[in-house]
Amino acid sequence: MKKSLFIITILVTLSACGPRNLISGHIEGLTNDTVALRITLMNNNEEHTDTLVAHNGKISYTTPYDEPAVYTFYPAQGVQNIEGGTRRFYGCSDITIFRFDRERVRFNARMDSIFVTDFTARGSQINRDWSEIHTSYNPLLIQSALLQCEDIPEKQYTERKNKIDKETINLCQNYIRQHPDKLISAYLLSGTGSLDDMIEYADMISDDVRNSPFSVIFQNIETAKEKRLKKQQKEATNRMGAVGTDADTPNFILFDTEGNTFTLSSLRGKWVVLDFWATWCGPCIASMPHLKEYYQKYAGKFEIVGIANQSEEAAWEKMVKDMELPWINVINPKGVSKEKDLTNVYGIEGFPTYIILNKEGKIHKKYLGAQPDFYKELDTILK
Repeated sequence: MKKSLFIITILVTLSACGPRNLISGHIEGLTNDTVALRITLMNNNEEHTDTLVAHNGKISYTTPYDEPAVYTFYPAQGVQNIEGGTRRFYGCSDITIFRFDRERVRFNARMDSIFVTDFTARGSQINRDWSEIHTSYNPLLIQSALLQCEDIPEKQYTERKNKIDKETINLCQNYIRQHPDKLISAYLLSGTGSLDDMIEYADMISDDVRNSPFSVIFQNIETAKEKRLKKQQKEATNRMGAVGTDADTPNFILFDTEGNTFTLSSLRGKWVVLDFWATWCGPCIASMPHLKEYYQKYAGKFEIVGIANQSEEAAWEKMVKDMELPWINVINPKGVSKEKDLTNVYGIEGFPTYIILNKEGKIHKKYLGAQPDFYKELDTILK
């Protein structure tokens, strides 16, 4: 009995001392033993490649990298022969796993012709989560790939492709909405649709995920937002020149957070800032503390009217309360006609947009984004 316990102890110890940098897998259905590997280091997006040889479908790779990385395996058979060469359908003809904490990762997959049709991975929670969503995500990618192989009219192709793309986007969006605290949600951001969609869903994701090895994704989104904002500012300047200077201000009546009506013309005789924002707009939220500082700095010398746009009423009321916004807050209701939508009436092209009105109620200056010039202008007119 003691001898048996001794042997078990040795086996457990040897197992515990096994190589932690090992990535192993089994790919059923391989017809070509060559498997290419791409490693993307997540801290700097640096890429490295290698070539592996599977033995009876089994592959084993000891990675020299301790830092978090994405490992993508490309079985050589996962290509389609076409006239003049070959093509690979990325995403559904390869295998992706994640390695964050120097853990040992194992996966199983099955190739059906050129596609990966089954996949499971173990080693960390993100790989288990990826395995789970892969069962729904991958078939949509395969459908999209097979559609490209069909000889059908362009109109029919477009309709079917749009339908598949919509299902794929909905899948990613729903998962992020339901699991904002999971690491895999950050990886799915690229499948949420347009840049506006990515921005919206990135804002849903928890701080823990945003500060994870996926932080570079969120940095790239912020960079894209800044580039777009600068482009919009340039276009707006080129198109409108001295935007609306001395122009008459369209009057409006909206409800505030207490359900009372507010009329813009009631503020004649004061300098006024119209702050067009949205509850889902990251730059809008980030700019609020500085705006509050100026509201206190020049208390009594001007008024701010915060106008929430494209926002749910409950979310707007909660955000106004949570951020303790001390000025007049109204909401530009969703679903109104184009003629009544203040974003159209005032030519709003992005959020936040600040419009300064003079004491006569005319437009003095208009700023797209929280530009330093906006605050400099407040200092100039209110001192």
